Amino acid sequence: MANTLKIESHIKRLQAQDFEQQPPGTILQDFETLINSIDTKGMELTKKSCFFRVKFLVALNSKLSRPFKPNSSKSPQKFYPYINGLYLLLRTSGLVVLDTLKHPTLHFEPEVYAAWRSLNATERYFGLLKAWWTRGDSKMISTRDDYFANNILGSIIYLLNKFNKNGIMTLNTAYDAYNFQADIGLYNLALLELFGILDIQIETFIKYEKGLFPKLVQITDWGQAILKSYHAVILKDINSLSEENYSIPEADPSSDPYLVLDYSRMKDMNAEETFDLWSKTVRSHIPAWSNDLKLPEISFQPGPHIFKVSLGSCWRRIAIKGKAFMQELASIILESVDFESDHLYSFTFQDRFGRYTEVCHPYDDSSDLVVDEFRVGDIPLQVGMRIHLLFDYGANWEFNILVERVNAIDISIKKSQILEKHGTAPSQYGDDEDEYDEDDDMEL
Repeated sequence: MANTLKIESHIKRLQAQDFEQQPPGTILQDFETLINSIDTKGMELTKKSCFFRVKFLVALNSKLSRPFKPNSSKSPQKFYPYINGLYLLLRTSGLVVLDTLKHPTLHFEPEVYAAWRSLNATERYFGLLKAWWTRGDSKMISTRDDYFANNILGSIIYLLNKFNKNGIMTLNTAYDAYNFQADIGLYNLALLELFGILDIQIETFIKYEKGLFPKLVQITDWGQAILKSYHAVILKDINSLSEENYSIPEADPSSDPYLVLDYSRMKDMNAEETFDLWSKTVRSHIPAWSNDLKLPEISFQPGPHIFKVSLGSCWRRIAIKGKAFMQELASIILESVDFESDHLYSFTFQDRFGRYTEVCHPYDDSSDLVVDEFRVGDIPLQVGMRIHLLFDYGANWEFNILVERVNAIDISIKKSQILEKHGTAPSQYGDDEDEYDEDDDMEL
């Protein structure tokens, strides 16, 4: 009975929220500020990381509800946690596409942008929440190895176990504060605040890596309603609990978080399916939440496609059909530079949301996607998109594949073709691979 009353109180809190007059946090205001700051003709990003440029960062930061003062006026995006979080939302929302044909440039996706404008405040809030929790990937923001890299929601739920029963956490030292934010990323903490889920007080700790870290963190009433109702759904999903056995464990800072959830299973759960399950539980109590942000379907692209493949200073232009498997693409690329295909390899690309996808050699079990089952036309190809091929994990040959044309119907090919060759490819095994010293075989 007690757990049922808790769930009902969370539902009532969600039901009472007025998104039009007083939405939780400032996420809708700040996200609108961001998209209004982007030129409709496109906006150039930094060449290497594809992040916002410094000049744009400074201008945008001054317009946000929580301007953040970094250590330097020339600081890159990663030192602006609120903007870093908003950037993650922008990419995962599907509102923009990235073109890297010449210079990395963000463009609005017209169909999605129109759909966004048709939503009310409630629908926009939950649309952004879904984008963040189901498509967010820390690798889009940070290069560090993260256990919950492709499951941001997992790291948020894990974070809950560190709060006391009142939903408060006080960090007394710079070391504690640093480790706390390192578990989830400062940009995720910023988003939790922007969504009105956490109240955060920031204090400067000069003696510890000269960083800005949270001093006091408290879960808001709205945050309690969102997180605990979601937590209950996850528990039901993972443990197959019946409706009568719905349970929301109390947070206890002295407890082992693994006693609350089986994280090894949670890490691999489908975040989108879990979000949809939660939304079905609560949206019937939120009348204004009728529509979701609709995204265009990604269909198979038959080709032929034209790729420019670079290795160092040399490059090749290749044509390949969409129905060809990625294994065939690897073979034609290696053939174009006279490499023997006798080593493991993997392809990596970012989908339209900026998430990293890896397609591996059949003997490499680091990904569920393998090159002899995944077709070229299954990639969400766009002109200007880049695909990375890493060949031979010992030598680490890195091929950069630029998508030049998609579904080039004016070109007819029966099989994969090398259209152009420019520059001399490096030797696969070094310049001395054919040299042989007869003395090496002499017995001493």
